[in-house]
Amino acid sequence: MAEIKILKEEVVKKIAAGEVVERPASVLKELIENSLDAGATKIEIEVEKAGRRLIRVYDNGSGMQFKDLPLSIKRHSTSKISVFEDLERIKTFGFRGEALYSISSVSKIRIVSSANENEPAHYIKGEGGKIIESGKTPPIKGTITEVRDLFFNTPARSKFLKSDQSERAHLIRCVEDAACANTDISFLLKIDGVEIYDFRAARGDFSQKLLERAKAILGKNISRDMIFVSEENKDVKVRCFISSPGNLCATAMNQYYFVNRRPVHSKTIRQAVYSAYERLRGNRHPALVLFVETEPENFDVNIHPQKKEIKFLDETGVFRFIKSSIARAIEKNLRPVKILETPENAPEEGGHFFSKDKILPTFPPPAGHSSVMEQVSLFSPRASQERSDSSK
Repeated sequence: MAEIKILKEEVVKKIAAGEVVERPASVLKELIENSLDAGATKIEIEVEKAGRRLIRVYDNGSGMQFKDLPLSIKRHSTSKISVFEDLERIKTFGFRGEALYSISSVSKIRIVSSANENEPAHYIKGEGGKIIESGKTPPIKGTITEVRDLFFNTPARSKFLKSDQSERAHLIRCVEDAACANTDISFLLKIDGVEIYDFRAARGDFSQKLLERAKAILGKNISRDMIFVSEENKDVKVRCFISSPGNLCATAMNQYYFVNRRPVHSKTIRQAVYSAYERLRGNRHPALVLFVETEPENFDVNIHPQKKEIKFLDETGVFRFIKSSIARAIEKNLRPVKILETPENAPEEGGHFFSKDKILPTFPPPAGHSSVMEQVSLFSPRASQERSDSSK
């Protein structure tokens, strides 16, 4: 029988990092969540070389005191929970105390922070999980976190990253998720010096702010005629913008799911949406930005190291409620669209062909982009999808 040994600390660090830091977008997600938990109203993000060379996040949140900076990259260091029971009522995004610890283990990290913008800020530099330098800097409001040379000490991990284009798409999606879920917050994203998104804090009620973000992210054609759904029972509240049956997409990439503002993967929610559309969608997919709100004890977000997946206490009840809510909204807004057959030698009018009496549902593909989407087209697969749809 092989001898049992205690793993060395440096090996433990890299194993823990592997659970949290899958790719550059994993790093960005954790840093954005830290900014949100710090109460930031403005988050600026800079990325170089698809995040392999640099991910820099600045926020104007509450910042950290100097004594907390070294602790921030220690394992299981967190300000979010104190006892095990706190896990049953999680209201923050980060809570494990693994994020900065894991990130710093596989990168070169620099954190500058100040809890008082009228006093000098402090910084620490880390490399491979060890602090190599600390000191004071001029005052700032909030925190700047720089992550450089990701996976520099685990080259085998970097080999499993996808192409720069693919990794950039994941980074963009990460910012889109955060922007959809936090419409009161400004987000700026630059990739290799190119401004991709500049979201200003939205105004109005929930539906107005969400629609503004949805239009900026999805583009004007995909977001046109979206249906607003808002229903609740004693346990669950559902609010979303979702495609009308006459404006579905060729792929499912334009879907954003949130539970208590946390972006999630949930088979239960997804299947509920598709069940509501099953008689209408054919081989196409709804675009949507969907929020589920419930008490923290009604779901478990601690079942996945990256907090991607959740499990509801009452999966069946959530499924039925979401399905019925969306199905009712679809039924109320269902409008048949004329299929336009062209009589011989008849001219085309306004881009449409008119028939005398044939009315069938149709699924017109989206075409064109908003100005923001045109900026994203260099990096995001969504633009190429829209171009592909429009050429059919």
